[in-house]
Amino acid sequence: MALRNAFENLATDESLKLVHSSQTDGSQKTKVVPASGGGLSVYRNISLGTSGITIKSSPGQIYGWFLFNKSSAVRYVKLYNKASNPTVGLDTPFMTIPLPAGGGANVNFTSGITFTKGIGVGATTGASDGDTGAPAANDVIVNVIYY
Repeated sequence: MALRNAFENLATDESLKLVHSSQTDGSQKTKVVPASGGGLSVYRNISLGTSGITIKSSPGQIYGWFLFNKSSAVRYVKLYNKASNPTVGLDTPFMTIPLPAGGGANVNFTSGITFTKGIGVGATTGASDGDTGAPAANDVIVNVIYY
């Protein structure tokens, strides 16, 4: 029997352990305990641009990101549901994340965002799906946590 939380299966680096077996209301309390293997992976790029990158070439989930824009203008990180390198400006992004000038976007998810084909990423100077404006070298720094 597969164990499931309220959203989906537990990640392979997590397991449930019984905390106390004599609950009076019929429930059982559990806690998530890290396992010794498996776990999430991190994709890191200190100069993301319009050359689309494949983070994962098979279905997966994103559990969080730490993104930073060191330029003096807004930059856009675009995530793609694609098993091969996305063509930035031609492929339609799954998500577009605006990064304010000199600012970032940091988030984590208990249950990941599902990508059914694969996970791709690119960055542009404009918000539109067709934008191909390239950020300057080292403008957009990304760390994507995925499984």
